[in-house]
Amino acid sequence: MTEQGDTTINQSINQSINQSINVCLCFTDSSGSYYRHPLVALCSVFENTKARVRAHILCDASLSEPKREAFAALAKRYGQEVLFYDVPVIDRNVLANVPSAFGKGSLYRLFLPELVQEARVLYLDCDVICTMDICDIFAINIDKLPVAGVVDVGQLNDIETLRRQKKLGFNMDIYINSGVMLYNLDMLRKEYPDYAEAVLADLREKQYKYPDQDALNFYFQKKGINIAVLPESCNFLIGIKGRAWRAPSEYAGKILHYVCGKAWEESSSAAMEYWKYYSLVFSSQEIFAGMARLRQHKYMHLYGFLLRNPWVRRIVGRAWQVEQEGIGETLLDRLFPRRRKQKNKERHKVAS
Repeated sequence: MTEQGDTTINQSINQSINQSINVCLCFTDSSGSYYRHPLVALCSVFENTKARVRAHILCDASLSEPKREAFAALAKRYGQEVLFYDVPVIDRNVLANVPSAFGKGSLYRLFLPELVQEARVLYLDCDVICTMDICDIFAINIDKLPVAGVVDVGQLNDIETLRRQKKLGFNMDIYINSGVMLYNLDMLRKEYPDYAEAVLADLREKQYKYPDQDALNFYFQKKGINIAVLPESCNFLIGIKGRAWRAPSEYAGKILHYVCGKAWEESSSAAMEYWKYYSLVFSSQEIFAGMARLRQHKYMHLYGFLLRNPWVRRIVGRAWQVEQEGIGETLLDRLFPRRRKQKNKERHKVAS
């Protein structure tokens, strides 16, 4: 990057620090306990961000007043601000096409342009932990683009998923994971006023495997709207490529997104990041009770051994590559690292 470019980004970061930046979490708390996860996610944002943060919570009547007070108390402790918005009722015909694994709360972000009167907002799924200063994301210029996100590398590594998505007409080079999205709300309101209505209409007619995410990508791609691509560190998908069992240092400076195996359900090295921030919000008794319910991965002890011995981990990784691709391909990749990078970059084209 040029010296001028570095100066521009530093100026943007300093401006973000001096002004409030906006984050948004959307959920329903029908179980009475789900609120804990967005609360912990918000704690991780407050803990690692230098700027003043205004948190926008899009929810419904299921979030009780005591639970709302818990969010307000957390914001007050960090000298931050939290605002609540009750979303409109969503058509039953839309909800019929949204599997319970996703829930109606996944659709609440559609009402961001209508409810949150801010210029830019960083949307976060509730199953994330921020170990980075999100000012770095706001330093990215999206003045001429409506949204920015991270390409869904999880789908790029699944050939069957790629084939299905390409049959639906998706361009996977710009298909983003919807768990972390930087919205230019001013632009959405001005140039795409049909955003929420069009996405909901699409969901009313179609059943997607990833309903909210597929419908959002379909809307932007159908209209030929450019999407700014964020670095992968801004939405680091846990649960793919063995990422749940890495050294703790490898989780620093990222937004960890627990897409496969929630941190509050399954024991892993990455899950400890969640419990670290959980301990800043809840009592030790609640921490022990929560961790006692974790599922133990059947290979947990093996993963622990590999974490303690990186050289063994490298040998196992190389052996796996030989098993999958053959000794010839493995040796060529070892001798020519650029070849491996290029092969990974083009791998998703196999599905076309």
